[in-house]
Amino acid sequence: MRRKTDEKTPLQFAHHWERYSGEPDRDAEVSGLNDMAMSLAESNGMFRPRSSGKPSPSLRKIIGRSSICFRIFDISIQLEANVRGVIDLLMSRFALKWRPASTAQVDRCYSVSWNGQLEVNAGELGCILLSVGHQPLICATSLDELYDAFESDLLYFVGQHTREMLFLHAGVVAWEREAIVIPGRSYSGKTTLVRALLQAGGVYYSDEYAIVDRQGNVHPFPRNLSIRLDAGGLSRIPAAKLGAFAGGPPLAVSLVVVTRYRSGAQWRPKSLSPGLGMLRLLRNTLSARHCPGLALTILERMVRDATILESERGDADDTARRIVTGCRNLRSTGMRQRS
Repeated sequence: MRRKTDEKTPLQFAHHWERYSGEPDRDAEVSGLNDMAMSLAESNGMFRPRSSGKPSPSLRKIIGRSSICFRIFDISIQLEANVRGVIDLLMSRFALKWRPASTAQVDRCYSVSWNGQLEVNAGELGCILLSVGHQPLICATSLDELYDAFESDLLYFVGQHTREMLFLHAGVVAWEREAIVIPGRSYSGKTTLVRALLQAGGVYYSDEYAIVDRQGNVHPFPRNLSIRLDAGGLSRIPAAKLGAFAGGPPLAVSLVVVTRYRSGAQWRPKSLSPGLGMLRLLRNTLSARHCPGLALTILERMVRDATILESERGDADDTARRIVTGCRNLRSTGMRQRS
């Protein structure tokens, strides 16, 4: 059954809003239109409840156009939307620090547009379109899906082009004020091992990117862990739910764990030279092609005093226990050598 022709969609309400904006005598009507738009979208699941249990964001504040220009490290980004409030929602969830910037020079421009067409009986939500420049990136059906696509593309772009930091595909856990780095792409099992290390007492720094400064120290990127579900899809879990602390100061790297999950495998690590360790890390470095010289310089500083171990692994909890034991042994050996 199709929508009745006299039933207005939120997009039509937005058109009314734009037509009447600036006319004081229309305030009451605009408020009513916003209320109806809110009811339509929320009743059809456009906004999911927040993890805190607070009410979904109201559409009262999201009809209209807005934009922001900001910098992450040395990269300038512009984000604009025809739904006011979406920008605040996206930026408030972003785990990296950013600062406002001018629009004089922009390295990448994102735009968000909402068509507001809800096919209720077909079970389809309206399309929230995310574009980069003039190229569509995704047609999302929820703000969660929109944010995931925005964050993924933005981080990858910044990681490829920044000259201030080095981005590696890697999990990072702090252990006794030093960093354990676990390089690896998606499906290598790094998040599972990060989770096991947190449950063994580690401090959460990242499950996706190791962000390394020019001195070779790793900075925290403590977004919620992306846990793959048995039924498919991902679940975002904060470190606190695992009983772990998250974030902290930049840390020197004491251990690099080059590993990949294989059913039935045993953790039998061999030690790699700094040169081989750098090559393993370079495979997971986003800017390796754009600025290989800078990447190699930072990687050399990163592994200068680190132990680099390589092995396949099986059970994550067992591997985590062995890694923690190894870290304690390395630390006690280092203390004896310094004394």
